[in-house]
Amino acid sequence: MSDETIVILGIPVDNLTMDMAVSRIFSMVDDFAEDGRARLVATVNVDFLVNAHAWFRKHIRHPELLDILRRADMVTADGMPIVWASKLLGTPLRERVTGADLVPRLAEEASKRKKTIFFLGGKGDVGRKASDLLKERYPGFEVAGVYSPFVHVEGDALLETEAADEEIVDRINQSKADILLLAFGNPKQEIWFERNRLRLKVPVSIGIGGTYEFIVGSVVRAPEWMQKSGTEWLFRITQDPKRLIKRYLIGFFKLGFMIWPALLHYRYQALRY
Repeated sequence: MSDETIVILGIPVDNLTMDMAVSRIFSMVDDFAEDGRARLVATVNVDFLVNAHAWFRKHIRHPELLDILRRADMVTADGMPIVWASKLLGTPLRERVTGADLVPRLAEEASKRKKTIFFLGGKGDVGRKASDLLKERYPGFEVAGVYSPFVHVEGDALLETEAADEEIVDRINQSKADILLLAFGNPKQEIWFERNRLRLKVPVSIGIGGTYEFIVGSVVRAPEWMQKSGTEWLFRITQDPKRLIKRYLIGFFKLGFMIWPALLHYRYQALRY
């Protein structure tokens, strides 16, 4: 977590531009040589807030996720509602830093710095397709590895995760990757990292959700003007209305419900001073 952070519903979000985020990630890669500490970058959107919190602030729906996000080494605002919330609270974030935009930038910079990236997770062979596309786009970019295992973070299957995790971690460590992309989705990717943090020998791990699908085009991104205006969610709904209408409506309503006490407090303090 950087010195300049914006706290939104108990989660510290780093106030970064895309350029600043990329630079800081490669600085963390360099720091690993000094302290050997595996670091986590989380790209937070409304889903994270909805998954972490219950409807009422005195209750926590997912305390493990909330704790992981609070201790993450860097947290970026992946969704425009996070940026809007920061502005309403009088502490505006510089810009949105999404996983879908961050990964290509990291691949480009890695090709220049001779660093490698491991592509973990994703459905089927989408991770392989995404890595191949980025290698074509950025000559010199080196992929440390691609692997798409199924991991468990809850239920009875947790009793059998030790051996599976060990095999995955060994594969990653043997690749000597500088950056690990975690594409298991929220909160699975963050929980998996946390339980394997001490075994991982990769400097920086980044939770990126469904970014591979955006890179290969199996999920189409909204036009740039919709991304910048914060209406990308409307475009997403048209791609998969049956699944996304409920998800977005509940997410936005819950965010508004949870944030209004903090907003009223901010307005009250502003009037006092």
